[in-house]
Amino acid sequence: MEWWWRGPLQAKGIDALIRDQGQIVSRAQLLAAGWPADRIRGPLRNRRWRAVHPGVYATHTGPIGYGERLLAALLYAGPEAAWSHYTAAEQLGLLKPDANRPVFVTVPERRKVRPQPGIVVHRDEHWADRLAPVAPPRRTPADAVLDIVGISPSVDHAAAVIAEACQSGRVVPADILSALAGRD
Repeated sequence: MEWWWRGPLQAKGIDALIRDQGQIVSRAQLLAAGWPADRIRGPLRNRRWRAVHPGVYATHTGPIGYGERLLAALLYAGPEAAWSHYTAAEQLGLLKPDANRPVFVTVPERRKVRPQPGIVVHRDEHWADRLAPVAPPRRTPADAVLDIVGISPSVDHAAAVIAEACQSGRVVPADILSALAGRD
């Protein structure tokens, strides 16, 4: 599968991509833009850049913001990663953002992603069937809700998530039931 950022990289170039990504960039993006490895090591060595996760860098020295954390986690998890669970629900406007939550990503079942602090990785054999048609990739609204329900600590918590998501007006109970019928 192709990275979701390849089109913008080819159309605008690496500097615009870095700017659009809130000063976050991955080694894969830099290599795709034609940067040699020593050019990547330079700003890291002289501390103009810093590693957020292995192979993902902040190209500034200030604090890492919430949006930057989300994007860094997605870039770290690889080309077939998508925001899921709470992260997808927040990005889709279903739930209020909470910067204290970890970043949730889902990858295909066959992929392995090494754990990193602040990132919760789930694996799903039906990964591609549950994506919203947007970039950066994330679950559909109904699937994001079902992801959360699947890890909810109680029935009351699950019901509250469903209610908040439906009150957002961006998902309806029928969509959630339809997505549920399609799950194993």
